[in-house]
Amino acid sequence: FFDGTNDHYTIAADSDINGLFASGGSVSFWVFPNSVGQSYGMLCNSFTDGGYVVNLHSDSGGTSKIQFTQRFDGNDATWITNSRDITFGAWNHVVFTYDGSNVANDPVIYVNASAKASTESVAATGTIEADDGAKTIGDSSGGDRHFDGYISEIAMFKAVLDADAVTAIYNSGVQGFDLSADAGNYDNSGNLKGWWKFNNAITVQDLTSGNNDATASGSPVLSVIPEGATAGTT
Repeated sequence: FFDGTNDHYTIAADSDINGLFASGGSVSFWVFPNSVGQSYGMLCNSFTDGGYVVNLHSDSGGTSKIQFTQRFDGNDATWITNSRDITFGAWNHVVFTYDGSNVANDPVIYVNASAKASTESVAATGTIEADDGAKTIGDSSGGDRHFDGYISEIAMFKAVLDADAVTAIYNSGVQGFDLSADAGNYDNSGNLKGWWKFNNAITVQDLTSGNNDATASGSPVLSVIPEGATAGTT
């Protein structure tokens, strides 16, 4: 649980996850927001090191849009979903897929296995930046965009997941199946470069061979999530 005040995790820079979107990548995670957080709380952030940021945006009535920004050496690109598809007080499965090798490309943003329309509010120019720094989960690197709620099952792939794979991950639920092994329509285990279940309050183990564990700051608290369940915590 991220308290919206000072809790976050840091994942160190590593060649396995650096440059995730340079030639096609994906980030998958489950999120249970209690509110929009501080200044639109950040979920995953490596922006200050030439990377990307995913954050909540434009909340209303217990729902919010979601925003994705990627650094380029000209204008940074920003996309915001057209509708408020993130529900507060409930689990939401989110996947971003993007290939930054061409500034004309747009990401595909999935919420609960459904691709959502988005608008590019700022168009990219130049070349995608290196994204070679640490990743911050639940906040900005400066500590001023705190997320309020739960995050689980962050997975990073150096491949653009297709809709069938996204659906398979979603259908497995929070704390779902083993992403390191192909199963059914999920055939991307070989592209999995980082996977953190967030099942330890101090050190969150990277379950891939990269062993790039995340470390906690503040005082995040664990909640028990029944395996495969997508509603509620205990």
